[in-house]
Order: sequence, then structure tokens, then C-alpha cells
Amino acid sequence: MADFSAAGAVPQGDSSFPLAHPGYPSDSAPPAAPAAPLMSGLLGSLDALAGRLALPLEVSRTKAARFARMEARVAANPLDSEAWTMMVGEVIAASPAEFRPVFEACVKHFPDAGCLWRQWIDAELRAGEVVQAEQLFERCLLRCPHLELWKLYLRYLRERQTPPAELAQALQLLLQAVGEDINAGPLWLEHVALCRDVIEPGMMQQGAQVSEARSAFQQALVQPVVGLDGLMQEYENWEVRMSGGAPAARQLMADVTEKALVARRVARERKSIWDQLSIDQMPPLPRGHPAEGVLLAKWRRLWQHEATNMQRLPPQQLQARMQFTFKQALMVCWLMPQAWHEAASWMAEHGYVDSARALYTRAVEVLPNSDLLVVAFARFEERSDNASGARALYERLVERSPSSINFIQLMRFARRAEGLWQARNVFARARRQPSCSWHVYAVAAKLEYHLASCDRSEGQGAAIASRILAKAFERYHAEPMFVLSYLRFLESQREHNTMRAVLERALSSSNSLELWNAYVELECSWGDISTVEAVETRRREALPDLSLRQEGGPTSLAEMAVRQGFEDLIPGGDEAALAIHQLHTAPHTRLIAPANRTRLGRGGRRGGALVTPLLSQCVEYTGQTLGQPGAVQAAALSNAGLSNEPPPPAAVGLGTVPLELIELLSLLPKAAVAGVTPAEIRRLVARLAHFPEEASGLPVACAALAGGSCSGSTAGAQGVKREQGDGAEATLAPRPSSDIYTARKKLKPA
Repeated sequence: MADFSAAGAVPQGDSSFPLAHPGYPSDSAPPAAPAAPLMSGLLGSLDALAGRLALPLEVSRTKAARFARMEARVAANPLDSEAWTMMVGEVIAASPAEFRPVFEACVKHFPDAGCLWRQWIDAELRAGEVVQAEQLFERCLLRCPHLELWKLYLRYLRERQTPPAELAQALQLLLQAVGEDINAGPLWLEHVALCRDVIEPGMMQQGAQVSEARSAFQQALVQPVVGLDGLMQEYENWEVRMSGGAPAARQLMADVTEKALVARRVARERKSIWDQLSIDQMPPLPRGHPAEGVLLAKWRRLWQHEATNMQRLPPQQLQARMQFTFKQALMVCWLMPQAWHEAASWMAEHGYVDSARALYTRAVEVLPNSDLLVVAFARFEERSDNASGARALYERLVERSPSSINFIQLMRFARRAEGLWQARNVFARARRQPSCSWHVYAVAAKLEYHLASCDRSEGQGAAIASRILAKAFERYHAEPMFVLSYLRFLESQREHNTMRAVLERALSSSNSLELWNAYVELECSWGDISTVEAVETRRREALPDLSLRQEGGPTSLAEMAVRQGFEDLIPGGDEAALAIHQLHTAPHTRLIAPANRTRLGRGGRRGGALVTPLLSQCVEYTGQTLGQPGAVQAAALSNAGLSNEPPPPAAVGLGTVPLELIELLSLLPKAAVAGVTPAEIRRLVARLAHFPEEASGLPVACAALAGGSCSGSTAGAQGVKREQGDGAEATLAPRPSSDIYTARKKLKPA
């Protein structure tokens, strides 16, 4: 193994402990995608694989078939961590010649998965392959802040009977790498014990070994890890013994006591967060499942807690703590672009530009298909005044995916960083792409309209923009969204006749409701009443399924309100809003209003659904139950204009009531108007309380209810009677047998 020349440091240029491996991709090189299935040609047929595994033939064939299915999955998607995990599980008990190719291919795609490296090294050690295990340690230890992996390395050194000096150096290296892990407390105790036990009796108080042991105590006490609760008392006893008395010991401990108390409190808070996390798992492949968001939120809670800096660490130590936390999080969130982005953003916001750039660089190598990561990286480079780096990233984006939105982003960047001429060059490239959409023309026209006029005389920019949009109209006249955008530009130029010509051409290719509405709005604003009615007539003829008139009545008020309105305002206030609501909820009716006018509240402004109670049909509240016959009920019904007979169905406004609610209302008793005594609600609740939780007990419960066992006078119901204010009694549901009061009473001794 490597001979560490300094505690906690790896010698620079020491080939015995390389940071990279010839067969392993470096940090600057993206992982190579396999060109063919991993094990084809290596394991041969399924029978050959079954022969290599020390299992019965049928079991081996089943495992081989399962392995082949997983092999096909990783061939289709090399980042399918679930398939890789199953493949590793199938071959880990085989010979090294069988499991090494699988592990080697897997770590190329998950190079920071500490649990994967630990499985591989453990398999090599079980097979007695010490040299291979040492090479794997050299490849993974310094890049994976995985505590169990480092513990395996320490155990390996002990089993190899490593000299104490080298073992102590390895332990210091371990603590520098993963000493801030929440479960690293036993390792700190071991480090303190190693430094303390080398002190011989009678050694001078200021000796080098004593100072080293004191530093080990103080360094361990301020670590926010669990398992160090008794270390403070041990340190105090040690200082009293070494310094010759309690006063001198308290003076030496004054600086570390308060920090140790804060560290213990922070450790408890970190522990509560870490209890919901685990780094001993493969990175899940994002599939849009809600559990992925939950996992990311748990890790985000950890690094947000660390960012609060409750220990008041200096900026450099806080950066190291955050970098360690992000490294641990990315071992699990390796395939989540948001995790990479948040890590790099934190570094950039706090001035650590190099660390942020390194994270973004690694992120776009790990996830080369994430356009958002590339855009975030480019924005970071642009903020850092690295226009050439940002341009290279945008060019990389359009080269990989020459979509319209990617060219638009490059065009906007070129305008910001390089000027309008460079943006024009990008537009010239984009319009030659087969996938170019009308959006590219619209953005280019907008840039010319607002910027060309600044460089030239007034009106030049508008003329260039007009030519761009006219050229686009020849290609995209059947796109309603583009036509609407073109119309807005023409309206700003007061070219109303051109707008009419554009609409006539567009409507000949696309019989769109949005375009007809735009035509009506154009005539309402800039035409006369005859042109408005002519366009409305043409719209009704072109869209026969659009019901704009009430049956047998005049033109709909809703249509008139929408036509006379502007943006989210309509004339008529609540009256018009009610008309629009009724037209919108009526069957076989399509509302002609735009989306921002379909929900209007008071004053004709946008709001919630309008609900207007019929106050004339309300009954005055007197405190008496309507179901009880008497003078109060008769007077209330008479004052409200109601009778004791149930109203006919036509009298109820069912046109705006959902069918499900109508069906429910038809099943409810009509006691309030028919004079029938309503059901006793408390008695009904008492009966429902005896319904069983399982369907199997339903017949017995129904039989009991039919026999009247739940009535107020039946003792079998075991109900509890409570007197009401008027002297009446009602039967309440019995106390459940599983409540806390009953359970506590059962525990009392007899």
C-alpha cells in the first residue's frame, strides 16, 4: 500500500496512490456509453453462465435469464441503476473473472457510488485478491466520502498487520476525508486513544506527544458527530492528571468547552436529519415518481441545515463542510440535475467560483442530456464575465439538439454579449434548420424592432421586423399562435388593413376560433357596426357547432359582454358575469371569451365563480326546527312564500346544479316543506357507529339494527344518555374500546 509521508496527506506524484486509473474515466472525461451489451461474448449462452455458477442447473438458468434481462435494460439505458444493482447481485457470489467486468462497467457510470466500490472490494477480499483490492482502494477512497468504505480500508490495514505509525497516518487521512460524517464518532475516539496511549508516565507536560494528544481531544470535541457524549469528562480527567490540578485544567479547557457544547447540540440536530437519509444505496434513475422529489427534499434539508453555520465556522471551514455535504448528497442524487445545480449555485453565491465551475463541469459530463444544466452553466459563465465559455456551452447545446428554443437562447445570448450582428448570424443559422418554428422569427423580429432603431434612424427597426414577420407568414400562415403574434405587431404599427388581409389569408388555411375572435375584436376596435356584425355572421357560419344564441331568444348577453369588454374587464358587472357563467355551464355551448374573461367576479373583474343566493326563498331563523309543526313553522313558510307541498322539479333551478348533486337532493327527505318529521340525527349517528369496519360483519350489524338494538331505549346498545337543555334525552355512540382512557384503566391493578 501507499506509504504516507505526512499525516493526512497523499504525496504529490506518488504513483502508488493514483487519483485515476487507466481503465477509469477521469473527472474531465465523460463516461463512455457501451456500444454493445455488456456481457455478450463474455459469458456466452445461458447454459454457459449456468455452468459457471455453483448452483443447481435450473436455478442457474433462471438467474442467467434474469441477468440477461437486466443486461438488455442497461444496454438500452446505461444509467438504469436498478438493473445494475440486480446484475451485481447475480454475479457477486461468482468468481472474480465473472464479477469484475460487471463492476468495472458499472463504476464507469456511477464512479462516486461508495456502496458499489465497497461491494466490489469486499468481493475481491473474500476471493483473496489482495492486489486487486489495493488497486481499488487507490481508485475510490479519495473521491468517495463513504464512511463504510473507509472503515473497510481501515479493517484491511489491521488485518494486514500494518505498523502502528502507518495505521495512525491512515486514520488521520480517514478523519480528514469522512471525519464530519454523523457516525464518525467511534473513529474520533480511536484517534484520541492512539494519541493518548503513546504518552508514557512521567513525560513532560509540554512534550510533543502530550500536545498531540491534547490537540486530538480538542479536535474531536468540536466535531458535530454522535458517539462523543462522554469524551468531555474523559478530557477533563486527562487534563487534571496531566496539568497537575483542576485550576490549570479548567484554564486549558476554557476555549473548547463552549464549542463542545454547541457541537453536541448540532450533532443531535444533524442526527435527526440523517436518520431519514442513507448513502448506502445506488443513485435512483429519475422517472418522475414523487419519491424522487421526497428524496431530494430530504437531502436539501441537510445541506440547508449545514448552511446555517450554527457552529460559526470560518468561511473556509464552512466551504469545506458544505463541499463534504454536497459530495455525500451527490453519491445518492447523482442523476438529479437539481442537486448538482443547487450545489454549484451555493458555491457561486458565496464567492467560490472555481468550486462552482468544477461542479457544473462535472454535472454536464455526468448528465450530458440535461439542457437545463447546460443553460445554468452558461449563465454562470456569463455572470463570471467568461463570454467565450458561455458561447461554447450554448453552441454545444444547439449542436446536440438544434431545436428552436436552443437557437433562441443562443440568439439572445449573442445579442447580450456580442451585439446585434452576432444575433443576426445566429438567426440566419436557425432559419435554415428543418426544425425551425415560427418562434425563431418572432424573437428575431422583436430584437430588430427594439434594437435596430437605436442604431439607425427611427423606423428602420420596425421595417426590418415587418419584413421578417412577413417572410415568416408565408411559411407559418396556418399557425394561429403565430398569426396572433403577427397581428399584435401590426396593430402596434397601426396597419389595420394589413391585419384584415392577414386574417383573411390565415382563416382560409385554419378555421380557428381564436382567429375569428381576433377578427371580431379588430372590427369592434377599428371598424364600424356593420363590419362587426358581418364578421360575427361569418364566424357563426364557419363554426356551426358554436352556439352563440339562446334558444328562441335574442343575441346572448354573454356574447355581447365579451365583445364589448377589454382584457379582464366586461361591462355590466355581476349581471354580465352571471350571463357568462350560465352560458359557460349550459350544455353544448362553447364560450367565445378568451381564457382571462371566463371567470369574473364583482365589478366585471376576474375572480372566483359567481354565487348569488335567492334571498326571497330563505326562511328566517327562529331557533325552532322546521320539521316540528307549529305556528312558527307555518308563519315562516307563509312569509317566505312557500307551501307545505313539495315543489315540482321544474321550480328548482337545476340548470346550474351538477347532476350528481341533483341525484343526492332527490334522495334526501323533504321534511322542511312537506311537513314530515325529520330523522333524529343523533339516533342516526348512533346507528352508524355500530357498523362494522369489515364487510364480513355487515350482515350481523344489519340484523341487529333491524331488531332495534341501537334504539335509545335498548340496553344492548350500551349508549350514554346526556340530557339536553330542553329536557329531552338523546342516545350517544358508545366509547370505542380502543381509546386511551379504556386502555389506561385496563392497566391499573385490581
